[in-house]
Amino acid sequence: MIVLSFCVVLAGASLFHAAMSRRARLQPVRIAPRSGAYRER
Repeated sequence: MIVLSFCVVLAGASLFHAAMSRRARLQPVRIAPRSGAYRER
């Protein structure tokens, strides 16, 4: 059961990362300035 739950967590993380990368590719202009501002702060 522990192994199955761990696999589910990895799958969820991979899907979340894929969604974030897709958003970054579709909207690079909106995400770029925000990340830069947070990094400067």
